[in-house]
Amino acid sequence: MQETVNLQQSLLLTLTGKYGFSHGEVESILPHISLHSASRNQVVKPYVHYESKLRIILSGIGGYFVRNNKGDDLCFYFAMPGELFTDFKSLFDQKQSRIELRAIKKLETADIDREIFVHFTEKMEHGEKIRREATEKLFADTLEHYLDLLTLTAAERYKLLFEKHPDFTELIDDLYLASYLGIKPQSLSRIKNQFLKTKGSK
Repeated sequence: MQETVNLQQSLLLTLTGKYGFSHGEVESILPHISLHSASRNQVVKPYVHYESKLRIILSGIGGYFVRNNKGDDLCFYFAMPGELFTDFKSLFDQKQSRIELRAIKKLETADIDREIFVHFTEKMEHGEKIRREATEKLFADTLEHYLDLLTLTAAERYKLLFEKHPDFTELIDDLYLASYLGIKPQSLSRIKNQFLKTKGSK
């Protein structure tokens, strides 16, 4: 019961603080929002499916995945608390997508059906703000990560990630971190060990 209350408070803070919803807008949209949980590694939205939900992460970490021609699942983006966790392209164009969404760490999300969200996007000023800011952030972060893959060494990419999110090494499995960094888990292990040695010697 207390956990539900905490999640509801987190949702209210996200809507009012992060996205600037007014009290009236919050009251209008809350009845259409449901809370959902996903255990670690659980698929939230499978490959080759339509996206039907807009999700706000209240706690935990979500991962965006694609599958390469070898059948390997590659993580290319992490979504954190307060961020949206949705296959935006599929949500908007309603076409099947090659993207899969999974819970990296146990997830608690606030979900709203696509049709309801589209309605609020059209009728409410801040509905459009959610859509615009979320897609802009995903595009900017993904582009920056892509450029890092092209221009930085694996060790440099790990150092940069550690500086931005020092808790990632504890919260996210090496398999997912290695995939995100574009390297094998064995290479990540060597890089982590070398990084810790260098950090400890300073």
